[in-house]
Amino acid sequence: MPSLTLEAKGPSFFPLSGELRQVNQRLEEVQKEFVKSKERLGERSKGGSPFTPKIQDKPIPINFHLPSLESYDGSLDPIEHIVAFRAQMALYNTSDVLLCWVFLTTLRGLARMWYN
Repeated sequence: MPSLTLEAKGPSFFPLSGELRQVNQRLEEVQKEFVKSKERLGERSKGGSPFTPKIQDKPIPINFHLPSLESYDGSLDPIEHIVAFRAQMALYNTSDVLLCWVFLTTLRGLARMWYN
């Protein structure tokens, strides 16, 4: 008795094969788009920084000294940490750019990984 290969049975034997092929094709397209977007992002960022070029390119003032701030590891209320951070930084009359850089230094562990 002759055996039939899957190809010999034709597309009607596998009614979902066309749809599966389309899904796989779209998945490949999405993966390629993702890789391209990561490459574009990599070109814009310096050292994997989470900040935009506008923030990255702004220098930190020479006379700025990092205040002693409580660190945050993600285990407590994030809103409370942000409120405390902003209150402390208000004393220094800093720019939003500097707030971004300093805030990053207050994060530890999973909170820092999430932020990046």
